[in-house]
Amino acid sequence: MIRSRACALLLVLISLGTLAVTPLWAEVPTEFQPNYDEGYGLGYPIGYKSGLVEGKERGWELGTSTGKSEGYNTGWSAAYSPAFDLAYDAGFPVGHRDGWGEGVAEGFDEGYAYAPVIAAQIFNDWNNGGGWSGGSVLTSVNTSYTGFNGYTSAGTLEISFGSFDWAQHYFNDGYNDGKTEGFSIGSDDGYSLTYPVAYAAGYKIGHVDGVNVGTQDGTREGGQQGYDDGWDEGFGGGFDQGFYAGVDYHLFGTFAEPKYALQYPRRSDASTARTLLALHAPEPGSLVLVGAAGLLIAGGARRQRRG
Repeated sequence: MIRSRACALLLVLISLGTLAVTPLWAEVPTEFQPNYDEGYGLGYPIGYKSGLVEGKERGWELGTSTGKSEGYNTGWSAAYSPAFDLAYDAGFPVGHRDGWGEGVAEGFDEGYAYAPVIAAQIFNDWNNGGGWSGGSVLTSVNTSYTGFNGYTSAGTLEISFGSFDWAQHYFNDGYNDGKTEGFSIGSDDGYSLTYPVAYAAGYKIGHVDGVNVGTQDGTREGGQQGYDDGWDEGFGGGFDQGFYAGVDYHLFGTFAEPKYALQYPRRSDASTARTLLALHAPEPGSLVLVGAAGLLIAGGARRQRRG
């Protein structure tokens, strides 16, 4: 009703040529700016606080999850190779000696049993004028009530339409805007503040677990693989020496006792062991420093509230 009457009055005045009207959308009245400032001042801390809580929860959850998964994978990968090499080097000589001992015994028996065949071949070669040679086997909501004011071009007449509490409007506007912006900034700040800390804590847990598991797997699998490879190599060498000793003993009643020897280029060295020990103490603290620096930068670039 008020709007209809105002429009009718406005049309009459315009038709009489007594009024020139400026655009009807008013700027914030200067006298109500303190109300806006007060509303914003109340709304921003509330929004910031609630946003900070939400952001911290989000940062902690995601940071911990990411830290554990990345830390575990990083730790496991970093620990497995040195652990495997150390265990392999420990297992290889043991397997090699065991294999050599069995190889010598088995080779000696077979050589002794095969000696008559060799002797016959030697005599045959001699009879044919030849010789014999042996061989090896090998990974806003700003609830904006758009009230409007009319002004004359000469400033001699001012008309305000509608009864409206502008003070409360701008107070609410500031309060709502403050909450909205505060929540957004608070959430981002809370996330930035919490994520690096949570990631560092999660990374440390995951990294240590990964190192332990990698060490266990590498030790078990590396040691067994080293033993098996050592046994195979040792058995072959031992068998050959034992075989010829058996042949000599059968034919001549004497033999040269096989001598054990191992020439093995190790896959690891002292630095491998130090690397594995160092992996048990990750230092992701730098992530926390990065997060703190990010907050300082964000604070400097934060949009200033309307004043």
